[in-house]
Amino acid sequence: LTGEQQLTLWPKQWQAEHFVTLNGPQVISQAAAEGGMRLGDIQNGESVRHHAVSLKGITSVKARVSSANAGGVLSFRYDSPTGTEVARVTVPSTGGWDNYTEVTAPVTRPDDNTHDLYLVFTGAATGALFDLDSYTFVGNGVSVPPTGSPDRAQGRPVTVSSTEAGANVAGNAVDGNSATRWSSLYADPQWITVDLGQQYALDRVRINWEAAFGRAYQVQVSNDNSSWTSVFSTTTGDGGVDDLTVTGTGRYVRVYGTQRGLTQYGYSIFDLNVYGSPVSNPTPTLLSRNRPVTVSSTEAGANVAANAVDGSTTTRWSSLYADPQWITVDLGSARNVSRVVLNWEAAFGRAYQVQVSNDNSTWTTISSTTTGDGGVDDLTVSGSGRYVRINGTARGTQWGYSLWEFEVYGS
Repeated sequence: LTGEQQLTLWPKQWQAEHFVTLNGPQVISQAAAEGGMRLGDIQNGESVRHHAVSLKGITSVKARVSSANAGGVLSFRYDSPTGTEVARVTVPSTGGWDNYTEVTAPVTRPDDNTHDLYLVFTGAATGALFDLDSYTFVGNGVSVPPTGSPDRAQGRPVTVSSTEAGANVAGNAVDGNSATRWSSLYADPQWITVDLGQQYALDRVRINWEAAFGRAYQVQVSNDNSSWTSVFSTTTGDGGVDDLTVTGTGRYVRVYGTQRGLTQYGYSIFDLNVYGSPVSNPTPTLLSRNRPVTVSSTEAGANVAANAVDGSTTTRWSSLYADPQWITVDLGSARNVSRVVLNWEAAFGRAYQVQVSNDNSTWTTISSTTTGDGGVDDLTVSGSGRYVRINGTARGTQWGYSLWEFEVYGS
């Protein structure tokens, strides 16, 4: 498993209150501001800093500003507050702090490399010059998803550890829109997981961070959304776009953040893109582990139904001493079932059927025997259903039916 990292900026709207370093301005709550906050009380000579920004392909910048005073100048500079100026926006008086206007200026960059980007505020007035709500970089940009290589994550189901209050919901990270985003609560750790629907051999993962980026995080893959393998890891993330070359196979892809880059915020992602090829013969996934189980009966004592799906070969379910008996596992949703493994205790089933159902009422038999001899029955089957049942009709001993493990595999 390997990974590489490329850090760049994808053109988008940045909220002014998101930054790496703040030198002077105040973060002010204001209902009419985009995101509910803006930079205010900006005075001459103050600045903010962003890290790891490339303006390759950017042609202009647009700022949303307001001013009840004379306004001033917003200067974008590389590497330091006195570094090379790449854009210069003149901010007029707008007649009030809550009267917003948008002003635009061309971007003239000396190179396409990655730099720290400083926003430097100047003006002749005494006191507050203007407020800054947001700014948008305009142009073709960099790190464009490749033509002809579909984004396997776009529009797929997403789950997250948390969501910040508001409109920044999980689905925004896979909606194909670089102006919408998911954002988490302000704590570590946090994660976002996308279900690709089937197994893929992955070759690329692209994370388009909003200003609230992950300093330390892993990209992980899984076939069952439970056991995870890391295909990329960093403790020195610095935002922008992380365009990662990876190698790994899985149905689920998770970005697992353990350290935020801006501790005053959470994790925020404009785009989570996943690329790869479908696996033609995917490895069946264990579907039954710790899923809900119902049974026809339970022998008195500790040999309860859940023991059959707990992953332990030292605990078991056992039934009363009568025929018929059954055990049913609920997979949670309809699944394609390709393999069933029955690890019998000494009290095995001589005659039994493996059955599937979508409603836990109407059953279809996908495997049947009248000559069971205990031990481990590793069955190749083909069927689909939410529920899988072992329906025993003849015991192999004077006892009931007893299973160490009941495992269902599929996709």
